[in-house]
Amino acid sequence: MQNQPAQNQPQATQQPIYPPPPPQVKPNQTGFQKNRLLTLGAILLLLIVATFTIYLYIQNQSNQKQSITGDLPENDESCMTFRDLEEAKSSPEKVCILDLSAKGLPEIPENVYSFPNLKGLNFASNALSVFPTKLFEIESLVSIDLRTNNINSIPQGFVVPDHIQILKLKENSLSSSDLETYERNPEE
Repeated sequence: MQNQPAQNQPQATQQPIYPPPPPQVKPNQTGFQKNRLLTLGAILLLLIVATFTIYLYIQNQSNQKQSITGDLPENDESCMTFRDLEEAKSSPEKVCILDLSAKGLPEIPENVYSFPNLKGLNFASNALSVFPTKLFEIESLVSIDLRTNNINSIPQGFVVPDHIQILKLKENSLSSSDLETYERNPEE
């Protein structure tokens, strides 16, 4: 009779199961964990900044390409962008955009005037010192980029023809009044 529990005794109730208590953290581990979190946070912030910087760089490159072309047509069989003058001379009727930027050229090559469908000319970052007024006689031309050259004046009485929609002149040695008077940039 001893093996049987007494009926008057209450049965043991099951205790609720709680998660184990957190491990005891030593004081120096707390500082280590904080430093680790700060380091990870700093790395994450640097990655975000780097990603954003790369994004802005790509956008800027895309905008620079678009800045010369504006709303000009993309390459197709009849209208193409050329970055090499010799190659452009081989198909003059197909030259719509001529990008001769950053070639160190001190003047506009005469061949530029022989492209009948030329709509955009990028001559930025060269060594021009004289404002190329003859360029504006090309009636098909709508966009001219002359930024970052050594141009220091525009001939008195010069008028930008109506067919020129975009004319970029910044980063030359021109006065601010010349820039205000002559620069045409619908994007800004």
